[in-house]
Amino acid sequence: MQRGSVLVLTLLIISIEAGPYVNSTYTRLAFNKVGKAGGSTLTSILGHLARNNGLTIVRPKRFNPSADELATALKVLRSGHVYSNHAGHLRMNVSNLAWINIVREPIDREQSLYYYFIDPLARKVHKANASLVARQRDTRCGCAGLEFDQCVRLRHTRGCVLGCTSGQMRAFCEPKSACSFAEAMVMLEDYVFVGLMEEYELTIHIIEVLLPQFFSGASAYYKNMGLHRPKRGVSANPVTHTSGLGAVSRTSREILLNTPSCAQEAKFYTLAKRRFWLTAAHVLGESLVEVASNSLK
Repeated sequence: MQRGSVLVLTLLIISIEAGPYVNSTYTRLAFNKVGKAGGSTLTSILGHLARNNGLTIVRPKRFNPSADELATALKVLRSGHVYSNHAGHLRMNVSNLAWINIVREPIDREQSLYYYFIDPLARKVHKANASLVARQRDTRCGCAGLEFDQCVRLRHTRGCVLGCTSGQMRAFCEPKSACSFAEAMVMLEDYVFVGLMEEYELTIHIIEVLLPQFFSGASAYYKNMGLHRPKRGVSANPVTHTSGLGAVSRTSREILLNTPSCAQEAKFYTLAKRRFWLTAAHVLGESLVEVASNSLK
């Protein structure tokens, strides 16, 4: 968090009823996690808290289930059950069910996915190898052996397809829908809380205050275990020897943000980010400035 944001937070709090705000009415949790946005870390934290908080973590083997599969899974959740999976969102009549998620700045997330797909240490080896072979075969646009920033520039120069290929907006739309910005914007309002990967420590703190029946002890565990940031993958790929650590240049960001898919993802992220800070002010009240300031240290 930038230091200049503290004044903005103070102004937000003045206009919102002081917290802290706790919602203890929910007994079941749906975490349809966005890929490469810190979801695995949060699921790991929930797993550690399960015994003390009386939770059962439900992790289906199948990612991105159909609407019928997702509906069936949510309907059978019992009190204390947490559904954690890469999935879409459904509007359905399931009482006491809280939806949560975490989002990430879309260009940074696209960079992370670029390295993840060919990472044999973060992915199953056969899947990583298959992705790498596909890039090697595409000698025009595959970018095998190139860093992300180099790849964006090369593809742009050669007229290759560019964009945000696996948008996080899909988690806020019904499975298999066209997933327009309008649909995702409406569905976003169904969520009790949507955190930010860029504000991970604050995200954990807010969600613990907001939903203590699930997350009591989360902040302490996160700090004590040294989990100061969610998993981002390895720093160097042993096969391609790419580092994955370089910042995305302004030029590459502009190239991507000028594509329809990334522009839409950025628009949605801006909306989710604004909602995050409004929720933070509502939940934490006057303590938000102190909590946010501590995250700078």
